[in-house]
Amino acid sequence: MAFTLDTKYLGARANTAPYTFSYSCGAGTTLFVLGIVTQGSTAREGGTPTLAGKTLTQAWVNQQAPVGPETDVELWYLINPPIGSNTVSIPNTGAAKYITPIASSYKTASGT
Repeated sequence: MAFTLDTKYLGARANTAPYTFSYSCGAGTTLFVLGIVTQGSTAREGGTPTLAGKTLTQAWVNQQAPVGPETDVELWYLINPPIGSNTVSIPNTGAAKYITPIASSYKTASGT
């Protein structure tokens, strides 16, 4: 199955609990992807991120980035996300300092 990019978002680094931002999925969006980069060697805690209250699925477990113990990385997704402007919420209740979200959404390419 092939996908085309719908929209994308790169959030500012922040120390908030939870980290929330508005994200808009266009008509026909079939996949939402969220990457979370956490500064420091402590993984983010607090639970599963959501889009419009819908729970995301973790695609990749928390991993320290290959560049060293200064960053943790997570990858999440949601199939058939709600269309339009919605709130993304990333819990952050532990000792993790700063997190930066990277989000994107995709449409199934025509004919697939």
